[in-house]
Amino acid sequence: MSSTLACACLEVPERAGYQLNEGAVMTVKACPFCSSGHQHIYEVDAGVWAVYCSHCKAVGPHTSSRQAAIARWGSRHS
Repeated sequence: MSSTLACACLEVPERAGYQLNEGAVMTVKACPFCSSGHQHIYEVDAGVWAVYCSHCKAVGPHTSSRQAAIARWGSRHS
């Protein structure tokens, strides 16, 4: 957990699946900027979630759920 973030972070082990409360498992892709596997899923604000790379400090799109944050982090624009 990073001391620079003022939020609740859930660390995602490198190249592992993230267990959601509903029992589903989603895989968080490596960082698109630095290729590290050091991502955290955190609540930015009440009901606003994002994926954060603790290696290069990249932050994914803000979404309304953990599942959406993981999915948006994993999507790449061509």
